[in-house]
Amino acid sequence: MLLMNVIFCVLAGAVYWASRVPAVASEVSVLLGGSGGGSGSGSRKMHVIFVMFTYTAPLLLAGVLSTLLGFWRYFERRRSG
Repeated sequence: MLLMNVIFCVLAGAVYWASRVPAVASEVSVLLGGSGGGSGSGSRKMHVIFVMFTYTAPLLLAGVLSTLLGFWRYFERRRSG
């Protein structure tokens, strides 16, 4: 249950960052029938952050969960042995 909560929180974070990227917001607007508008000529900082978050989030989540599981197993072994 906790793992599912963590996964959904990470997905919600990804959706939040995606909604702040002008190019993504424009595409969603067109998909829902609104006017496309321009993607803007502003910086692409939010787009880069979104892409980096999307690529690194699964790896970071796996690393954190693996580390927590390792600590848990280590302390279980010390307590029972």
